[in-house]
Amino acid sequence: MVKRIGWLLVLSTAIIMSYIGYEKYNAIFESNVFLTTKEEVNFFIPSGSTYDSLLDLLDSAALLSNYNSFVWVSDKKNLRKHIHPGRYLLENGMSNNQLVNLFRSGKQHPVKVVVRPTRSKEVFSGFIAKHIEADSVYTKYL
Repeated sequence: MVKRIGWLLVLSTAIIMSYIGYEKYNAIFESNVFLTTKEEVNFFIPSGSTYDSLLDLLDSAALLSNYNSFVWVSDKKNLRKHIHPGRYLLENGMSNNQLVNLFRSGKQHPVKVVVRPTRSKEVFSGFIAKHIEADSVYTKYL
């Protein structure tokens, strides 16, 4: 009888641990980015953004189906210290793991700007400033 209770305890512990492992696996690798209108969308992280402002941007954009699982994965992967501002291309069906790796790596989507002839450097700088986030210190050298 004691042997049977011991095996039952081991079996129930294994089932519970398997369930917890399955839930954690889904939190990391299950699709979490759901776009209703497009297959991909540009997501902007402004300069000077913090981890909390990134979470606010993601929450306000309503791109994530499970916000709490993203927060959990980003905490485990230490996204707080690896935020790179820029323009990112988010694809429909991305997992939390892919999203956190994208933000941590800083792999940004390029900005395509068509430069038209202008009369002065100031007009050119103003035109470029509409399309990119550049400091006036850098644009004065154009």
